[in-house]
Amino acid sequence: MGSVQDIIDCPMCGDNEAIETIYYKTNEFEINCLRCGYNKSNLIINLDQIKIDLHWIPVYKRVINKNGVAFRYKIKGQNHFVRAGSKRNKINQIISFVKQNKNYLATAEINFKKYGKWVTIDLLKEEEKSILQAMPNL
Repeated sequence: MGSVQDIIDCPMCGDNEAIETIYYKTNEFEINCLRCGYNKSNLIINLDQIKIDLHWIPVYKRVINKNGVAFRYKIKGQNHFVRAGSKRNKINQIISFVKQNKNYLATAEINFKKYGKWVTIDLLKEEEKSILQAMPNL
């Protein structure tokens, strides 16, 4: 599958850290903001029927997630991004991931909006209790 990636301004927070991926052969796309966790996608949901149906027509599902938490970390020189969404158990999974891989992580930060302002927490420096207290009610 052919794709093109570009860095764009996030439609939600305006930061210049959103990654747009366009799959030009299928007309699918994804936008993921590394700062606020904004996610927008237009993906084919019936790919499993392409081999069965001779007259297959793609069915697209568009999803927009405007709120959530963005988790970024760097390990072995590579940057990684996870959109945590707004579920407390996912945040706990991220915290346990950081605990288990603390010796290998160069950076680990989590970004979210609280009271209208952006907050960034360094997960390598903060304690779990203070991280959960700082988080908005999810």
